[in-house]
Amino acid sequence: MAPNVSVKKKPENKKLQKLQKLLPSPAEKAIAEFKNYVQQNSEDVGSNFALMARKMHTGDTPEKNIHGKASLKEAQSLHEDGVPIIPLPWFDRKTN
Repeated sequence: MAPNVSVKKKPENKKLQKLQKLLPSPAEKAIAEFKNYVQQNSEDVGSNFALMARKMHTGDTPEKNIHGKASLKEAQSLHEDGVPIIPLPWFDRKTN
């Protein structure tokens, strides 16, 4: 007769699994790198984004790389007027 031996998982494996869940995925790493690139190569105009983008589009202000915040309504208006904009794939964690 074979003995009934229960096999317990090593606690190290559980700790390792928890750590792996905390590590960023390749997609999260790519987004972080992209965010860093955008921040280093453009000016943050904050909530004045729609105004600045429209001024650059009409030629009232020299063109430059900018990023900032715009409401959905402002973004739709810019798109309808032909202003080239693109939503960025991250959010401000302070607001969550």
